[in-house]
Amino acid sequence: MRTTDGYLQRKTVHFNVEQDKRFTSLKDKALSTISVKQCAVHCQINGCCAASYQNDTNKCYMKIVDCFYHTNWTLKWNLIVPKFKKVLIEDTKSWEDAKNHCVTIGGNLAEVKGTPEHEYILNLLSGTSSLYVWIGGHHHIDSGKWIWNTTSDEILVPHKEWPWEKSRPDNHGGNQHCLTYCHFQGLGYLWDDRECTRTNSFICDL
Repeated sequence: MRTTDGYLQRKTVHFNVEQDKRFTSLKDKALSTISVKQCAVHCQINGCCAASYQNDTNKCYMKIVDCFYHTNWTLKWNLIVPKFKKVLIEDTKSWEDAKNHCVTIGGNLAEVKGTPEHEYILNLLSGTSSLYVWIGGHHHIDSGKWIWNTTSDEILVPHKEWPWEKSRPDNHGGNQHCLTYCHFQGLGYLWDDRECTRTNSFICDL
């Protein structure tokens, strides 16, 4: 959210807590906290994408980078993930028109910075018949990198944790520069590159 004087205003983030669940890898440095709530507050302040909290030791492990990760069920742990407000728009538009539509309703074309958002979107897509759904990533031709639309953060390619289909992006035909969720038979929805002028459903961050 941007204020009238041009400075970024921190949004209030609410969190879901999943009991008996944590990151598979705990390489991140732990903070000493006194509660799940305090761990969530640290997550908010530091802009983390999720946190694991250990009940017995009050340790808080935050994911600030490498936000695509695996989790497992572990007693006496809590997984803290932000609540998201993402909306699936079933009308079909080109990537650019979808981006503009999201702006007109007060948002942006959805960005997916980690596992919690990816899983949230998969749940959204479970109720659609759309084979392709735009999100806010695109190929920056000058730099050769895939980036998110609003922040220009790089989308790693390839990366075993990120939800690209294993043979994508492939730039088939030489003009596939926009990011979409595609339903692959037997695999479900994964990321794919697609011609930006194609018309698809899309997801907005609000």
